[in-house]
Amino acid sequence: MAHVSYRFVAPNQRQAVSAYRPSFRSDSDYRVNGYIAVAPKSKEPVFSFGILSFGVVAFVLFKVLLVVLLNPAVYLVRVGYLFEGNAIEQFAARLLSLDPVTEFISQAILFFV
Repeated sequence: MAHVSYRFVAPNQRQAVSAYRPSFRSDSDYRVNGYIAVAPKSKEPVFSFGILSFGVVAFVLFKVLLVVLLNPAVYLVRVGYLFEGNAIEQFAARLLSLDPVTEFISQAILFFV
């Protein structure tokens, strides 16, 4: 991303200048000549709901993997040890505690294994 210099821009036009970005045209003759086209900045959101949902699903599958590999009773004992620790360990224990979705998926996997 090119840095926009406000040195020669009037204060009332700074918002208009920052709304556009310089870029090279995709046309081959523009690339050869070196012309720079000014295109509006994309209005894509900075934060994506897809990234958040992927993270939540990955974390739930991680918990399911731990429950299946350790056995539910052993998993609950180890999460219980975290509840006895400091504030960070207690927060981790709350995140890692069994929720209905994790329990349902792990029970289904343990039924077939």
